[in-house]
Amino acid sequence: MLTLFNIDTADVDGVSIKLEGRKLGDANNDGSITTADAFLIVKARFNQISFTENQRFYADVNNDGSLTTADAFLLVKQRFGQVDHYYQPK
Repeated sequence: MLTLFNIDTADVDGVSIKLEGRKLGDANNDGSITTADAFLIVKARFNQISFTENQRFYADVNNDGSLTTADAFLLVKQRFGQVDHYYQPK
């Protein structure tokens, strides 16, 4: 929650807030969504590597609560323009 105090709203023409953060699908937190992220998801799915809870959150792109190869496949599809940045069909 953002709270502002002692603001004379007569002097305010508009308010703009921009939030930036890690992108859904950025499993390795390098700032880009690439096939490397998809590869990490597959490795984590088959217990070859361990993800932190934070990594699991960002890797679960279909938001089904599980880390699966479907998440990795969606990353590849996004990388090649078949789904948008929200992992929805174009």
